[in-house]
Amino acid sequence: MIKTEKEYKAIIERIEELLSNPENIENQDAKGYVELNLLSDYEETSEDCI
Repeated sequence: MIKTEKEYKAIIERIEELLSNPENIENQDAKGYVELNLLSDYEETSEDCI
């Protein structure tokens, strides 16, 4: 669970990095695809907790 604003910002920053590579969005075999989806889901569920 994201507990601080600093943790939240770090996750958002990483999501933005992953989004900068179109392969991570479109290609399920891409290295960052799973990480992007997991972080996005995690951020979405944790957004209301901080």
